[in-house]
Amino acid sequence: KALACGLQKQGLQVSVLNRSARGLDFFQRLGCDCFMEPPKSAFDLIINATSASLNHELPLNKEVLKGYFKEGKLAYDLAYGFLTPFLSLAKELKIPFQDGKDMLIYQASLSFEKFSASQIPYSKAFEVMRSVF
Repeated sequence: KALACGLQKQGLQVSVLNRSARGLDFFQRLGCDCFMEPPKSAFDLIINATSASLNHELPLNKEVLKGYFKEGKLAYDLAYGFLTPFLSLAKELKIPFQDGKDMLIYQASLSFEKFSASQIPYSKAFEVMRSVF
């Protein structure tokens, strides 16, 4: 949900695919395009925000994903630390891809600012965190 809000705040049109209508209520109120079946549309950014990667599964039918990736500019998986099936497919199709590690580092840096009297520059946060994982 936070991701959709953030993308919309940046002026991007957000489309959400979910298996149940109940899960789409929030996104519909936010003004997102919502689908329960994969739309026949092209998307620049394809984000996997499901838990499928944690189970080493694709979040969607492989052929449908291939179609989206062929038209897309970036495949992004919120999971991090390993090459997920989602990112592996993007790599296979030579589509730029990224995992959620950078987002985690940004979140840690923002949390540090909010819960302490100090700030840490993002560049320093990245330097420290990348040395850890």
